[in-house]
Amino acid sequence: MEQQERLRHLNRAADVIVGHEYTVLVDTYGTDEAIKDGWGYHNATHGIEVSRGGGRSAAVQVELGRLPAEATPLARIAGIFHDHVQTETPGYELSPRREELSVDAAHSAMRAYEKDQGYSPGGLFTPSNYDLVDEMIIATKVRGVDNGRIVQNTSREQAAGAMLADVDLGLGTPEQHISSPPASC
Repeated sequence: MEQQERLRHLNRAADVIVGHEYTVLVDTYGTDEAIKDGWGYHNATHGIEVSRGGGRSAAVQVELGRLPAEATPLARIAGIFHDHVQTETPGYELSPRREELSVDAAHSAMRAYEKDQGYSPGGLFTPSNYDLVDEMIIATKVRGVDNGRIVQNTSREQAAGAMLADVDLGLGTPEQHISSPPASC
């Protein structure tokens, strides 16, 4: 499959996957307008904002030659899934593995899309695509707070991860992501 056609397929996959995941997040956590079961900030509104912001920021970084072309649809997928899992048990105790479990959920959705659309396993999403989604979701994990600043699980060497971590915290503009040291490092 030629690169432009592959990008069209990836963008269509992101549209479908993000749309489905948004409904899952609405059902699970609600929205800013209709918070469900006490889940305030980490809800469908936040997920779709990070998905859209991640896509916009990735597109700028692709144009600047800092990320591969596939990063834009993959950032949208990573953005919507970055807070997919909050707890592993009923109640409100946050899981320390929530980002890793969110990665698993994103992978499942990507594999399900391939199967539903008739692609062979790995026929649309390559191992490097999965790796990029992993990097971006894991980067949003909060390691701690340093002098009132949230420190996330990323570094300058992880361009896509640093970008999505900044989007997650609402830091900077698409042009600033990666071009300066990530604010979350």
